[in-house]
Amino acid sequence: MPEAPERRGAGTADAGPPWLFMPSITRTIHVDHRYMEWVMDAVSGADAVLKEMGGKPAID
Repeated sequence: MPEAPERRGAGTADAGPPWLFMPSITRTIHVDHRYMEWVMDAVSGADAVLKEMGGKPAID
């Protein structure tokens, strides 16, 4: 069995990812945090999550 390559630092680009990257099934969604805070506050009613993040629910 071949030896595993030496990892130079977990989480760095040199070390390589510790998972298998499959572009055919991988998706990325980019969302502004202000939009997510509004959704949590106005749409989903996630006041507890907002408070945990240090925010203050603005909509009753």
